[in-house]
Amino acid sequence: MPPGVDLLKLPDSCLTMLNEYATLWLKSGVEDLDEHSLAEAILERMRTRTENKLTCELLELDMEYLERDLEENLRDLEILEKTLQVSGELRNPENIKEQQYLRKQLEDLNKHEQQLVQVSAGSSVNLDSLIQKTQFAERGEARTKDAQSKGK
Repeated sequence: MPPGVDLLKLPDSCLTMLNEYATLWLKSGVEDLDEHSLAEAILERMRTRTENKLTCELLELDMEYLERDLEENLRDLEILEKTLQVSGELRNPENIKEQQYLRKQLEDLNKHEQQLVQVSAGSSVNLDSLIQKTQFAERGEARTKDAQSKGK
């Protein structure tokens, strides 16, 4: 305060402003009001702001990386869950029996197909035998379709 100014005689509004000024001046970190101290305080604040901006940008990049990594892990988890579900379904006793049944039907059909090829390659064709084998093969296909529809 300039000499000769009595603080007790100042109006309340001036005292409030003086109190705010003193508080801000203490928070600023400026020791003196000379040009060098003010420039130093300004440079310090600019450095702090720059460091904070850089830190924020690095943290944002880290967050983006972690979010992408999380999404990828969630996709992998979903694939693994589906794989486990499918493998569990394949190990189901009903499905194992159905697969065995279908394999047996396929083997029977292959045998009959070979027999039909042998019959057609031979010189004498027994039509009755050929019709019976065809009917048997058709019944085997119908059973396979029924087994597949039951499995769904």
